[in-house]
Amino acid sequence: MTPEQSEQLKVLEAMLFASSDPLTPQALLERLPSESDLNILLPELKNLYEDRGIQLLEINGAYAFRTSPAVASSLTIEKDVERRLSRAALETM
Repeated sequence: MTPEQSEQLKVLEAMLFASSDPLTPQALLERLPSESDLNILLPELKNLYEDRGIQLLEINGAYAFRTSPAVASSLTIEKDVERRLSRAALETM
């Protein structure tokens, strides 16, 4: 990978990280230098995140970082919520 491609990869990574919605190749190319090649950059970025807590995924032709299924269960927050029963619920019991 050339120094220019390394710089393009950093910009691509930052764009995908900052976006809450998946980005289309067209949207990515609009913000990258004109000589950028997504056929090189996207697979390289995907490989960098392969065994990490997040993954680069293609979603309906667009790209986004998402939580890896391997760690998703660790991010689940369970919280006990104490609720008072309504009068109708108490009468039913």
